[in-house]
Amino acid sequence: MTMIHGKRIACVLLLAAGAGNGPDAQAAERPLSFTQAAERSAQNPRLRAGQQAQQGLARAASRVPRVDANPVLAVQLGGRVSPARERNPEGLVALTQTLSLEGAARLRREALAAEARTAEAQQRQLQVMVRLEAARAWLDLWSAQQLHQLAQQDAEAAARLRKAVEALVTARERPRSEALVARRQAQAAALRVLEAEGALAESRALLRAELGLPLEDTPVATGDPPELIPPSEQAQRAALASAAALPSVRARTLLAAEERVRAAEERAARGTRLTFGVQAQRDALGATVLQGILGLPLPVLDVASREEAPRLAAALRADGDAADALRRAQADLALAFHDLEHSEQVASALQDALLPAAEEALQALEKELRAGEATLLEALEGRRALIEARQRKVVAERERAWARLRAVALVAALQEPSP
Repeated sequence: MTMIHGKRIACVLLLAAGAGNGPDAQAAERPLSFTQAAERSAQNPRLRAGQQAQQGLARAASRVPRVDANPVLAVQLGGRVSPARERNPEGLVALTQTLSLEGAARLRREALAAEARTAEAQQRQLQVMVRLEAARAWLDLWSAQQLHQLAQQDAEAAARLRKAVEALVTARERPRSEALVARRQAQAAALRVLEAEGALAESRALLRAELGLPLEDTPVATGDPPELIPPSEQAQRAALASAAALPSVRARTLLAAEERVRAAEERAARGTRLTFGVQAQRDALGATVLQGILGLPLPVLDVASREEAPRLAAALRADGDAADALRRAQADLALAFHDLEHSEQVASALQDALLPAAEEALQALEKELRAGEATLLEALEGRRALIEARQRKVVAERERAWARLRAVALVAALQEPSP
């Protein structure tokens, strides 16, 4: 290879590598920063409905009456038919009230209050989940946009380079094999653009669903991921020690307590009840009778076991769910804190080592290509390696941002006051 040919090929490579660096011209109907996406996620209909439901339970718990049964007014009207001389109307009016001797009214209030506490914990769990899902969807869209742009740049450069190499082959300055390799790389780059477009469309659809955007809107992630300060090691240790306070664990713990209160409520509702009242009677002879009423059932049969047993069984299952949720929450926290360090190491390695090495390698290959000491295919591989390093850097930035967001959100959920 002559020096002239080396310079000509180097110019072709530099021209192709520099192509496609312009901004993405795709129209954006709905630009969204991370903050805007987070604010819109708070309008999720599940959150609004859950909050209304929880508030309704809390209000109902404060209005439960002190007794669990209404008074009963009974009226009996008729007439005496025999003997004939005593045929006159008769009537009876009775007013009775039942009271549970096992505290059914109190247990009703406690059960409803327990349901309100469970609903509040579930609402907190839903808030954390919705915030994290929206944040992840925005980060996925941001990284998909960056990767799509890099794939377009790579495809444009590969297409230009293919034409240039084919021109050199036609001029018999390069072997035909290099034209075939350049065509293969151009086709592979075009395929990567299609794959990136598919990932971009999927990310847009997911973010649109998370934020409840209209179908005609095209969300576009604008700006950079947030730079959050990760929890300190002391905060991480404290979080692991208090994992039981996470909403996902607390909701199941409260559910177990709720089922036990409801089991007691079911038993008391069918337990021993005292009936008392007053009865006034007017007979056909004109006599008026006033009587007191007192009734007490004999506890011969356990009639409450049917309703109580399923509640106690549900409480046992909820205990198991709570214990399992605690173990999973501890593992989830440990993994989240590990990801903080791991994602930082990967991002630093890419930024400080792999990316500079790929850039230096490409510069060296281009210099050797001008001097006729390297082949065009080697330079092509160097350019591909640089594109891959840039793509991996985008993914690493996304993973680092997600690790920080997740850790911060979990620690914040632990620091919120418990219901």
